[in-house]
Amino acid sequence: MKFLRLALVFGFIALMISCFEIDEDIVITENGSGVYESRVDLSKFIDLIQSFAGEEELMAAGLDHAVDTVISMKSILDSADEATRTRNAWMGSGKLFMKLDISKKIYNLRMSIPYQNLGQLESLMTEQGTLMKDSFTGLL
Repeated sequence: MKFLRLALVFGFIALMISCFEIDEDIVITENGSGVYESRVDLSKFIDLIQSFAGEEELMAAGLDHAVDTVISMKSILDSADEATRTRNAWMGSGKLFMKLDISKKIYNLRMSIPYQNLGQLESLMTEQGTLMKDSFTGLL
């Protein structure tokens, strides 16, 4: 769990210093439901990580081996404040996929969230930053 928190912190810091590329795909079906998918490439951030942390620190943090994991959005929502949890409970079926391999300089995040109507899509697009900020605050 310590590694997960550290990796998420690194991801959040990377977002703040613009060492990333974002691709978003939105699928909308005839009935207004669909899937929102966001892919973030944080690979450029690895050089920064390596320059600030020595080899021993990376090994101690568990970053000496490749990680390929899936995190349920429900667990991220559980760490957010009550208002955010209630307002965004429908996002619980989403997934966050994380792939990190320091030796190959790969750090990718992919978030996939199904929605049932265009109102939920609009909410996702407008509140995504707030949700992530509140969730990372809870994780830390």
